[in-house]
Amino acid sequence: HMIYPKVNMCTDPSCPGHGHLLRLWESPKHEVFFTLSQGVYEGFAVHLNCRKCSAIYYPSYVIRDNVCEYYNGIPEFIQIAEHIYMEHTLLEHFTMLSVWDSIVLTFSHNTYI
Repeated sequence: HMIYPKVNMCTDPSCPGHGHLLRLWESPKHEVFFTLSQGVYEGFAVHLNCRKCSAIYYPSYVIRDNVCEYYNGIPEFIQIAEHIYMEHTLLEHFTMLSVWDSIVLTFSHNTYI
């Protein structure tokens, strides 16, 4: 499995390279992916770079002038640590389990008091 940045052209309107194709910043990085339906597997993430403004485009965000800017919307995979990505549906599942856990604890507490 290989994931790419959401864009393949520089998105900074103030950059002289705006609208031009990005270049491969470095070799694709070895990553670990956690998913709800397929479990854990290994893959690669591609990082792209703008030659003019030096922005680095990652699969779920861009670094421009030392500022991290996430893309609009929810990406399929979200980087949670260096070389570790989680599928957004797995993160939503964890959120749902936390909510249910809170509801059950509240119900149990109210029942036995």
